[in-house]
Amino acid sequence: MPDFNENLTESHQLREEARALTDDSKRKQLQFVETELNLGMTFAETALVSFSAGRFDKAKQNARYAKTAYRAAKRFLAKLEVQGKEPEEIAVKLGKLSHLLEKLSALK
Repeated sequence: MPDFNENLTESHQLREEARALTDDSKRKQLQFVETELNLGMTFAETALVSFSAGRFDKAKQNARYAKTAYRAAKRFLAKLEVQGKEPEEIAVKLGKLSHLLEKLSALK
């Protein structure tokens, strides 16, 4: 039968493992948000190029994809606790994507 010290040691190890998993999960969620923002910007820029080339159906499709990526990023971001330089970097990307989406909405 395990004694108190063994149980205490195991408890500390489990707690550290849980913290590591939580930190990893937060990193992955933040990576997802950043990927969605980058993807959204790519779709928005492609939509603008398609629109200027007269490919209106393609422009609309890419604009929809950009909006979907923006919404997904905002939804996940609302659940995250972002710290350090991350909030500023994400705010810049959100601002850029928001600006691109505004440009697209003005073209319709």
